[in-house]
Amino acid sequence: VVDEIVVDDSHLVIGTNKPNKDPKDFELQQIVMHNVGPNHPWKYDATLVNAVPKGNIHAVGTFGPWNTESPGDSSVTGHYTFDHADLNTIKGISGMLSSVGDFKGQLNRIEVEGTTETPDFALDTANHPMPLHTTYHAIVDGTSGDTYLQPVEAKLGGSEFSCSGAIVNVKGKGHIIDLDVNVPNGQIQDFLQLAVKTEPAVMTGQVAIKAKLHIRPGKETVSKKLGLQGVVTLQRIGFTK
Repeated sequence: VVDEIVVDDSHLVIGTNKPNKDPKDFELQQIVMHNVGPNHPWKYDATLVNAVPKGNIHAVGTFGPWNTESPGDSSVTGHYTFDHADLNTIKGISGMLSSVGDFKGQLNRIEVEGTTETPDFALDTANHPMPLHTTYHAIVDGTSGDTYLQPVEAKLGGSEFSCSGAIVNVKGKGHIIDLDVNVPNGQIQDFLQLAVKTEPAVMTGQVAIKAKLHIRPGKETVSKKLGLQGVVTLQRIGFTK
């Protein structure tokens, strides 16, 4: 058993035997591990550099013991904070995101629960910053980066909605995002303000949406990769001019 291990400016690379997946490469600013041995979980305190969106994640918890026969079955727990995540690193959106939450499970199936706050979320089609809050439960495969949202409860301006679905990593291309979106009783002006340059929003009223949202991988801006198929119902509509 090693009492303490301190590593600065390192990379953790998790290989894969799946032909359609890239290895996961995590940049670690610093990690401190305690009581590292073969039979008991290791305590760790780590600061990771998240590439997209760009920002630092601080996590404290336990890892292991390492399963040499099946590394993905190694146990992991922790509490994380994610501050000053710059959404501008995702082409087509902007804002500064912060998040806090807890996780537990095995490396290939981590249950994560947390919240996010983005007070200035915006799309490049309008550049109108709006407050976005989410509470989420997700299953993450730490060996591939695939994430399954089950679900996300969100509030954009004054409109509440939920999403569930998958964010899947495709080798050499990026991510495919497929979500079921449900807006039971939103305000159409919130969504118009987010997406359309006209100010004030040309319409007010209630909107209900049940739709499937698909974002394909690629280098284009998010709005050009996004597809939406479903039903939109408007009620009590008024035009502002």
